[in-house]
This record gives sequence, structure tokens and C-alpha cells, in this order.
Amino acid sequence: MNFEERIINLENKIKYQRVILLILVPVLGFSVLLGTSQDNTPGNATFNEITAKSLTLIGDNGKQIMSMGSGEDGPGFVLFDEDLTPRVALGINTKDKSVGIAFLDKKSNARIAIGTAESGDAGISLLGAGISAPLVGKVWPSQ
Repeated sequence: MNFEERIINLENKIKYQRVILLILVPVLGFSVLLGTSQDNTPGNATFNEITAKSLTLIGDNGKQIMSMGSGEDGPGFVLFDEDLTPRVALGINTKDKSVGIAFLDKKSNARIAIGTAESGDAGISLLGAGISAPLVGKVWPSQ
């Protein structure tokens, strides 16, 4: 094969590669556009198992409505209103083995608190307007 034949052979290969590229580039571009144009809003899905350290649910408006997770004191669950104010809190304190649930007002003050301790002590507290009590670390009834 002389020099001229090699150049002709290379020119033919380049023409062939250009045709392939002219076909592949539009197909790839169309595939990318089709993939990105799909509806990316959360939809229906079914899972057999989900493993996570925390879970946050959002409403149709994109705001947080529920959060659950585990912190250094133990697992907890919080429901939020439309202003992202915690309204219901449920948790287990792994340090003192107490369990509690609190219903909160618009200012996140506890109005109803229900809980139990590992010893079997349990209590219900109804808190009036203007009264707030820190619930973290409390054992009901207070001793």
C-alpha cells in the first residue's frame, strides 16, 4: 500500500465517522432532552423497605409537614403546621427511657403533655394559656 492509497483509505474512514457522528449526535441530544423534559415532581412509588437516619415529608406547597429521625437523646417524630411551627411532638429518650407526646400551640408552647418513664410512672399535664414548661428531660409526673 503506497502513500496515496493510505491517504484515500483515511479519507474514507473520516467520511464514514462523520456520517456516524451526524446520526449519533442528534439521537443523543434528543434522548437527553426527552429525559430532562419528563415530569420531575414526586409521584407514586412503592417500596418494600426504606432505611434512613431521618425522614422529612413535604406538602404540595414544598414546605415541611413532618419530620422524624434520631438524635443523641433518641428517636422522635414532629408534625408541623403551614407556618412550619411544630404542633405535635413524639419521642423516646434513650438515656432515661422515658416516652412522651406533646401537643403544642401556635407558639410551640406545650398545652397537653403525656408521658411515661421506665419505672412505670406516667402522667398527663394540661397547661393553661400563658404557661409554658420545658419538656425535654422531664419525667411525668415530676418528682
